[in-house]
Amino acid sequence: MCKKPDTFAALLSAAIAACGLVGCTTTNIVRTEQIERLNGYEARQVPQPERQLETLDGGKVSYQGDSRLYLDVPGYRLGGRFESIRVRDGRFEGRTDDGNQIQASLDQVAGATVVRPSPGKSVVLVAGIVLGLFATGILLLISQIEPTGGRALRIRGKIVAAPLVISDGWRKMDIRPDTSSLSPAARAALTTAWAAGARSEHASVPAFSRLSLSLVSLGAPAHLVEAAHRAALEEIEHARMSFTLAEAYAGTPIAPGPLVELTSARAVTVTSRPDLACESLVDGCLLEGAAAAYAGAAHARATDPAVREVLAVIARDEASHAELAWEIVRWGCQRGDDDLRHRLLTLARQQRPTKAPVDAPPQLSSALEAHGWPAAAIWRDLFDRTRTEVTSRLEREILAVDEQPLTA
Repeated sequence: MCKKPDTFAALLSAAIAACGLVGCTTTNIVRTEQIERLNGYEARQVPQPERQLETLDGGKVSYQGDSRLYLDVPGYRLGGRFESIRVRDGRFEGRTDDGNQIQASLDQVAGATVVRPSPGKSVVLVAGIVLGLFATGILLLISQIEPTGGRALRIRGKIVAAPLVISDGWRKMDIRPDTSSLSPAARAALTTAWAAGARSEHASVPAFSRLSLSLVSLGAPAHLVEAAHRAALEEIEHARMSFTLAEAYAGTPIAPGPLVELTSARAVTVTSRPDLACESLVDGCLLEGAAAAYAGAAHARATDPAVREVLAVIARDEASHAELAWEIVRWGCQRGDDDLRHRLLTLARQQRPTKAPVDAPPQLSSALEAHGWPAAAIWRDLFDRTRTEVTSRLEREILAVDEQPLTA
């Protein structure tokens, strides 16, 4: 397995290196059902029968003795150059030329990639192709970047998000940014940024679902429960748009894999109105407020029309989600609760910035900004401003609650 990258720059270096490797190979993403056509393959068989596999875009690729096959299963990429392959009873079984035995259930295979040598290919032609980036396992690296932005999904105190797989299940067809003038390094950086952002938006969907359950468990009024469900639907749209942009820069479909942490997660995240107020202050008022500010700044700086449309929607909705959090804070506060007042103010004042959504090399800053990702310094500045605004507003909101009668 790949190690977790320490920084965005380290990940980007790996991505660029992967792009360089594509200069002597041709990579094709094939339909998973085509794996069965490899049953009975023997690398040493003479003559070698031709095996044609259908790619995702409807093309054909020939699988021969110099081909490499990689299978994407949850959390892993398996494969290499195979000596033999058997596909039967819904299972893939193969032995690679370095002696590894590969076994996988076909219903767990999310993607299949065939890599073939093409020694005559000019490296110049690779300039617009980031597909090889994913064929060498960068999806797994991106999946290990800590998600930021939006309402976080926390399970046992840890922020989690789904891994990435090769799939078009979260594609939104009408989003097409202009990638023609981008360098391979810029496309790799934008792929990483938008894929990481998409994971965060995707994780916000169950986060809002759990919020709605918590609200119901505490007897919240209907308009708060309705707003939480509406926010979850909006996060689905954010995720679809972000995954589609990531795909456009990568040149291959990208989607979330199984979010297995949810199988053992509690449905209700808090057991009291004060605790819900504290949770909403951090994850909603502060983090979603900062995310809305960053999306707004990104929209103001972006020049690609498709990206600007996406950012306009995200900025508007994240601001709405932050306002929902303020409503929950007001509802969660009880008149005269000095302990809660102290908890909320302490949380607001002591909250530290999360990692910046991107921290790319300076030479890529203009390309990233044009396509929706301002520099890390802008994120930190906006977070600090949001924290100051939240603290000031919180002081006013608490006084307002004291002056009003309690509601159900």
